[in-house]
Amino acid sequence: RPNDAFSAGLTQAQFQNGSEESSYEVTYAWQLNRNLNIQPDYQYIDHPNGNLPAAYILIVRLNCAHATNF
Repeated sequence: RPNDAFSAGLTQAQFQNGSEESSYEVTYAWQLNRNLNIQPDYQYIDHPNGNLPAAYILIVRLNCAHATNF
């Protein structure tokens, strides 16, 4: 599937009070046809804001494109 795209990322932050936050993300975009793709995105955030419980986030994007010739 040459038009599909996979992506993964990791970020870390350290706050002035010494606490830390880590974020992990994985996404994959399936190109359904020339103008349409669907992209689920999963994120896990460990200690948001340095002191909150872990957060799990799931997003699904539907991307539509339409090109016109002017």
